[in-house]
Amino acid sequence: MDDFLATRNLLGHSADDPPAVLYTCILHDHSTQRQQALTSHFGGSALRSGGATEARGADCQDIKEGEEGQLNPSDEEIARHCVATNNLQPTHSQEKVGVGSQYLGGNRAMESSYLTLIVTFVVCLFVRTAYELLKEAGKVNPENKLIFAFIFTTMCALWVCWFVLCPLDPFQFNVPDAVRWSGLALFVVGMVLALGALFQLRGLENIDHLVTSGLFAKIRHPMYTGFVLWILGWSTYHGAFASLAVGLIGIANILYWRRLEDGRLQGQYGTVYEEYRGTTWF
Repeated sequence: MDDFLATRNLLGHSADDPPAVLYTCILHDHSTQRQQALTSHFGGSALRSGGATEARGADCQDIKEGEEGQLNPSDEEIARHCVATNNLQPTHSQEKVGVGSQYLGGNRAMESSYLTLIVTFVVCLFVRTAYELLKEAGKVNPENKLIFAFIFTTMCALWVCWFVLCPLDPFQFNVPDAVRWSGLALFVVGMVLALGALFQLRGLENIDHLVTSGLFAKIRHPMYTGFVLWILGWSTYHGAFASLAVGLIGIANILYWRRLEDGRLQGQYGTVYEEYRGTTWF
């Protein structure tokens, strides 16, 4: 009984308080992150039987009065531990007990929508790679408008998936602001390179001349460079490291597309391209 008098005093209540009010005591188990609650019937000699209940909140809070009964030994041990460790908080306390993880917003369950985005992203990558291989082997005509429309739609779907994927990442780390904004800067630079190359080429396929001016004066493949920066920058900005692991698959495919294109341009323009390649990077 002395334990419960001490518990009442820690909560700041007196013997004059209405006996119909029940309070919960939060017991922190640091090894399992569990919270257990003991409901005690202050102002009287009896406790609700089975008073130890699961508590989802971090504060002590009023709960509905239950049936009266005898305190069992396990409840008594819990009450004694609460008093000894001073793990009691009054109902008006605004302090929250952190049960989240080191990840930004806590670990969310890997939802089916996130997995669907990953699968779609990877499939789109493989479709584009298959197209490049078939084009290299001369088995598809890149001038076919239907094929071009299909590949263009595939690439649009790929990047929509990527831009949605990172914000939904279930393992977002709370990265430092400097790192986060650096990621956004990379993304913006990538956007400038990719869109700038698109406007300069005025097309995506069947370019009938070697472009060596503007963005292409120093970068052979500014659009592919932009794609790589999109992946690195967007995932860094969101602290989305699970998505970044998927993005590395994308970067590997982009590097392969660049290699195939270098080979085609080398065969088409010969020494002119060789000289141009020696004065540029990527």
